[in-house]
Amino acid sequence: MFTTLVSVALFVSLAIQGVLADFDVETPKLVQCKDVEIKWEDTDGPYSLVVVKSTDPCGDILADLGDPKDNSFRWKVNFPAGSKLMFSVEDDKGDEGWSNEMVVQSSSDSSCLPPQPQSSTTSTDSSSTDTPPVPVGAANAGEFPGITNSAPAMRQFSIPAMAITALVAAVATLAL
Repeated sequence: MFTTLVSVALFVSLAIQGVLADFDVETPKLVQCKDVEIKWEDTDGPYSLVVVKSTDPCGDILADLGDPKDNSFRWKVNFPAGSKLMFSVEDDKGDEGWSNEMVVQSSSDSSCLPPQPQSSTTSTDSSSTDTPPVPVGAANAGEFPGITNSAPAMRQFSIPAMAITALVAAVATLAL
């Protein structure tokens, strides 16, 4: 019974966090190696802007886009077509805003993408290639080698979501 209550409380807190984002972030169309303008509701800057996997938004940060002072930012989409991404913006007070899921669209331009490792079946002689070695199993190598993962992996839960979850758990316990 208690396990069910905890599971429900965690699910509800995640759902509420998405619904009660502190401010809105637009969801632009992303095209591989093309510039995009990211905009969000004007709050207290400077901001922290990061790119995360939409399938694991609280997991590793795929790209730290810096700390813009204004409520918009231009960025060259340096992820391959098919990547499922979200933007996370945190303002100076720690309030967060999230975009919806975006799938990177294809383009004929791949100049901004990191080089792909060569297939091991083409050559076993490492002196015949000019491509630098790619670390295997290195910490923070990530899904997209060459893209910096410089921010912490865990995203904090917002205080309102946690407070509402605690309230739901307390009410459910009293109702029993």
